[in-house]
Amino acid sequence: MLAASVRVLSAVEPAGKNDGQVLVVVEFSSSNPGRLALSLGHADEGKKVIAESAFQGDNIAERLALPLSVDTEGRQSLTLSWVGTNEEVILRSLVVQTFTGKRISRLDPETLLPVDDAAPASEHRLVKDPIRQTIFRTFEVDLPAVVSPPPLPLIPPPPPTNWPLAIYLFAFLALGIVGAVGAASSWSTPSTDRVMRALGPLAWLMIFAGNFKLAGTMSITGVSLDDSWPLVLEYGAQRNWQLGSDLIYTFGPLGFLFDGRGLGGFAVERLIFAWAYAMFIAYVGWRVGGRLPWILRIPFWAFIILFPSTPTLLAAGVACVLMNGSKRTRADRLEWLGLMAGCAVVALVKFTDFLAISAMIFGFTTLLLMQRRWKFAIAVPTTFAGLHLVGWMLAGQSLFGFPSYLIGAWQISAGYGETMSYPPAPGMLGWGLALAAALLVCAAVNVAVSGRRWMETGLKSGIVLGCAFLSWKHGFVRADMGHVDFFMAMAFPYACLLTVAPGLEAFGTKPKTFSWRPALVVGAALVALFIAAAAAYQGAGRWMHPGWALKTAAQRIVASPSVKLPQLNEIPAEQRIEWQLPEITNLVRGAKVDIVNFQQNYAFLNGLNYQPRPVFQSYSSYTPYLHQVNLDYYRSASRPDWVLFQLESIDARHPWLDDAPLMLDLLTGWTPRLREKGFLLLEKPQPIAPQGTWRELQSGKTRWGRTIELPSRPPNTLIALKVDAPRSRSGKLKGFAYQPALGVLTLQMQDGRKVNRRFIPSLASTGVQLSPYLETIDDFLSWRANVGGKNEVVSFRLKAEADADGEYKRDYHYTLLEWVPPATRLETTSTVEGLLYPYFPGIPEVVRANGSLQVGLQEGLEACGGRAPNRFEFSVPAQVRGVTGRFAVVSAPGATPEEVSVGIHLVNKRGEKIAGYAQTLIPQKHDLDQQPHFFDVDFPPFSPDAKQRLIVEAASTKTRLAAHVWWGPVVWKNP
Repeated sequence: MLAASVRVLSAVEPAGKNDGQVLVVVEFSSSNPGRLALSLGHADEGKKVIAESAFQGDNIAERLALPLSVDTEGRQSLTLSWVGTNEEVILRSLVVQTFTGKRISRLDPETLLPVDDAAPASEHRLVKDPIRQTIFRTFEVDLPAVVSPPPLPLIPPPPPTNWPLAIYLFAFLALGIVGAVGAASSWSTPSTDRVMRALGPLAWLMIFAGNFKLAGTMSITGVSLDDSWPLVLEYGAQRNWQLGSDLIYTFGPLGFLFDGRGLGGFAVERLIFAWAYAMFIAYVGWRVGGRLPWILRIPFWAFIILFPSTPTLLAAGVACVLMNGSKRTRADRLEWLGLMAGCAVVALVKFTDFLAISAMIFGFTTLLLMQRRWKFAIAVPTTFAGLHLVGWMLAGQSLFGFPSYLIGAWQISAGYGETMSYPPAPGMLGWGLALAAALLVCAAVNVAVSGRRWMETGLKSGIVLGCAFLSWKHGFVRADMGHVDFFMAMAFPYACLLTVAPGLEAFGTKPKTFSWRPALVVGAALVALFIAAAAAYQGAGRWMHPGWALKTAAQRIVASPSVKLPQLNEIPAEQRIEWQLPEITNLVRGAKVDIVNFQQNYAFLNGLNYQPRPVFQSYSSYTPYLHQVNLDYYRSASRPDWVLFQLESIDARHPWLDDAPLMLDLLTGWTPRLREKGFLLLEKPQPIAPQGTWRELQSGKTRWGRTIELPSRPPNTLIALKVDAPRSRSGKLKGFAYQPALGVLTLQMQDGRKVNRRFIPSLASTGVQLSPYLETIDDFLSWRANVGGKNEVVSFRLKAEADADGEYKRDYHYTLLEWVPPATRLETTSTVEGLLYPYFPGIPEVVRANGSLQVGLQEGLEACGGRAPNRFEFSVPAQVRGVTGRFAVVSAPGATPEEVSVGIHLVNKRGEKIAGYAQTLIPQKHDLDQQPHFFDVDFPPFSPDAKQRLIVEAASTKTRLAAHVWWGPVVWKNP
């Protein structure tokens, strides 16, 4: 047996507390495949394997950095084992390294390996043990004491059940049960046709299963835009935040009951709502389907089973049931009451649902007035309004705040159509127009064959078309593959509703408007058209797997009574550590905090006292009215004490368009205090200091597409742009019927670069930051520190997307504003400079980075970096004798494999490399390539006037999801 015990004799720093991670760096080569394993334990105790890696191929030469978790201190035995077919492995070096605070500790032994006379001095042959048939060697190392990771923040338990709201929802469920019983009794009546009698019960159950969705059952898996807003809604519901004042959003007081993500509260309310809502859809779907000819009935049920019904389609279905019932028997009146209750509850989920249901109620009331049914015409809207407002108040909302909610939600809904347009995939618009034309043909046929009742039939068809138009707008304003299905998958059910809308009589009878044979012809054609469109729709994955869809739904139903909603404190610690902000949390403590722009989950995962602006995600501040609401909040006494600021937007927008007035206020009036994990922590000075003033620099009127030169000015002068660009009549019509064309802002930079960003003129009506172009947190801090000047804008050009200048009036008016700073700066330059490039040895003279630096993102360890490629150049002080540090490469899951080359080089004034370190990694293929790597570069002596430079760079193939490279701490080695 070959073994060697070597004591670690020296270290760069005295032994201190370890942060719980030890890195063993191994350089070796092998002629055959095998497996390398490391085991760690006390010399007198058993060892456990704590890291291993397998290698394939011939002539393997590797430099590994294997992280080991350490839970005890003192002398430990570290065993390196190789299992393979070869008889020996050449071990070139083995180094144990740890971290202490912000400094690197390298535990380098003076004599780590015995000298092998038969090999070069840098190589040591490890020979297979004849008994164990493995190659191994044991070393003894002294490990410092472990510092436990920072404690996870305390997360309060979910609130108790809101029993008044639960009882209100249970009454809705009870009416659904009564409706189901009534439906079941009709299945055996003589008037029911054979198809309905055979398939009715099965259809009801399958529609119920396909539309059953228990909200809040998904654990938090990220901190992105869509991961965050559902949690804000539930957080607001827990604290009875008032919609329209505390929060402005399209979702209503029950919006948190409709999404899969949540904070783990309101379990009873979620369960009752899920059962009641699915029963409501099942009843309406069964009720309408039972009136269709069999050739349309089965496809109709299939569509609403496989594509869960939207509330807008549901409103149209309720209209078809209401418009054709007599409401003279007790069963009819109970059905009417249940439908009104269901509509009142669903309208509390989202403003667009409220809008669709209210429009349907208005149309139905108009129909009753035409039929001179005065009492019923009064009862319908008053019953709906009364039940809706009762639910509003039971959800914790003030009755007097209801108008404010309507105003704010209308602003967001209208602004969404103006600012969020996204082009559809090739061919999707053509399919959508074909489906829309088919719906118009159905409505026209209804009116044409109705004779003297054409006005009444037109009103009935118009109600269904109105709901279909809302679905069209929902699908094609932002026509990505996640939105188009709101119309594409619902178009066929809308066609079926148009078929039955003019005449729906007693159970099981045939519609009077269409005779049987024409209905077969029209129905067959519609089925072919709409199924073809659905098959062409690329996002219809669920359509292709109906068995999986129903199986999943059935499992949710069976498990729902005993389901346990996931809690924040149940998220695995190793996952939550990635989202922790320990330095920020420690500094702000219990003070009020807001987050700009849309990663609000950080507040909940760090136990912060989250007090957001009313429009809490800045990208959805779609109108000048909403801009002013948020700005007024920040200027009020209830404003937050701290802001977690992240310069981000969506759709390649100009990053300062979202909440443009508030962003200028943060830029000029709030003080940077801390930087962590991509966030810049801003504080409002106390007492409030003067922020400076804005004065007009230049204004004029010009045509779209013309270049505007900016006047000469001192470097780092802050310039804002105001734009008044009204749309033409054709542009307004296109924006109403389809989607508007937005603008493209082209900036000509002083260094010759051109920057193109999506631009929304209506959001710049009060002023948006223009020059210097601040795209990243680094740019933000550079301007505050008055360094740089590389992003000065010399001219700009505004043009409509896709050459659609005709959608705007020929000329637009612009105004350039210059910021005049106050006499006293908010902070010293050195304070901001310290935040610019943390964990680097000073401020680099040259920066070429792909986006802003992010801080502390590498598994909770202190580092900074960003998306490759990046390059930093530093001047080297004369007394420095080297540089040491670490880096790590992390790749997004699913990214295309790419090689990432990392280099640290000392370069003379002629650009020649004097000393350095280089390595190439493929993080998507090798997990070990994503672990921290260490470098230690010694500099040769040089004179003070040599003008040596240090280049730290990472390069990679350009992919959509490029790798991130994290650096730090990188420190100079002094003599």
